[in-house]
Amino acid sequence: MIYTLSILIGLLIGLEIPIVTRLNEEFEELRVNIANVLEKDYYGSLAGGIFFAFVGLPIIGLTYTPFILGAVDFSVALLLYFSLKDKFKLSPVKMGVIISSVTLLLISGAIFAKPIIKYSEQLKYLDQIVYEEQSKYQKIVITRWKDYHWLYLNNSVQFSSYDEAMYHEPLVHIPMHLSGSKKSILILGGGDGCAVREALKFDDVEKITLVYIDPKMTELAKIMR
Repeated sequence: MIYTLSILIGLLIGLEIPIVTRLNEEFEELRVNIANVLEKDYYGSLAGGIFFAFVGLPIIGLTYTPFILGAVDFSVALLLYFSLKDKFKLSPVKMGVIISSVTLLLISGAIFAKPIIKYSEQLKYLDQIVYEEQSKYQKIVITRWKDYHWLYLNNSVQFSSYDEAMYHEPLVHIPMHLSGSKKSILILGGGDGCAVREALKFDDVEKITLVYIDPKMTELAKIMR
């Protein structure tokens, strides 16, 4: 299914510029037509990239962003159809069926997307997903088996509560014992809070500064501690 959809999308993208050029050839000569079509295509790509990076991924999420972008494309198609409908060979009845079908498909997809995505996400992991969130920077997933939890960032396992102490204890305790002063501690990374937990085991620690790029991860660590 994934490969079929990818090939279909690639074919449609490849047809996009030739079709737009053909539609526009009645209004502009070939040299200006091609230049204008490519110019608008680049502007559209820039706008789409900015929207995805700053709005789609961090705010709307990957589940619903495709449907919003699809609705925008569909709206443009409707605008073109009603502007140039005298050039279409299909009857208004057939076009009405197509328009209604696409509208229904977009609405149904938006309604049922979340449970479908959750089902497919669960298939990636051996244990039950108990938390997932797409932050501005990464996909955060926590799974659970019995009383133990696993943290995944962008589908890569970071640690398990089953044995993470075997990593964090030597990571923190060795440099802490070798350090002359432990009053003020700087931790770069470690948004999961495990290194902070180990540093707090030393009585002479007065201040810990944690620097991590994703506030969603540090907020989650405070809740899960």
